Order: sequence, then C-alpha cells, then structure tokens
Amino acid sequence: MIGECLLLYRKLTQEKYERCEKEQKLSEVDSKAVQAREELKIYKQRIQEVREELQKTDRFYKIQIASHEKKAHENWLNARAAERTLVEEKRETSNLRQK
Repeated sequence: MIGECLLLYRKLTQEKYERCEKEQKLSEVDSKAVQAREELKIYKQRIQEVREELQKTDRFYKIQIASHEKKAHENWLNARAAERTLVEEKRETSNLRQK
C-alpha cells in the first residue's frame, strides 16, 4: 500500500513537473508570438512609410521632368524663331548687297 502510494506520488510529481515544463514552453512561445506580432506591425508601418516617401519622390521627379520638358520645348521654339530671324536677316543682307 505504501509502495503504491509512493509510486502514485512519484507519478503525480512527474506529471506535475511535465505540465509545468509544458506551461513554461507555451509561455515562451506565446511571448515570442507577441514579440513577432509587434515586429510585424513595426515592419508594416515602415513599409507604409517607405511607400509614401517613394510616392512623394516620384511626384517630385515627375514635376521636375515636366518642368524640364516645358523648358526644352520653349528653348526649341526660341531656337526655331532665332533660325527664322537669321534666315530673314540673311535675305535682307543679300537684298541690300544686290542693291
């Protein structure tokens, strides 16, 4: 009878020890899961910030490109006008020489 009690006591103690180990492991896993969720939240926030910054940069460069294209077009128009003026001046000079 005492032997059976000791055996049951040992078995109960072993099961209690195993349960405590499992609870500790579960607690560690839960802690890691919470930490992982927090890290994921931070990474998602960083991704969103980088996307927003990329969009701002993209808009900035598109505005710059449009501005440069407008200036290039204006310069082309000015060059064409200057060419026409030059041709007209050459004709006038040629007419004056002939007179």
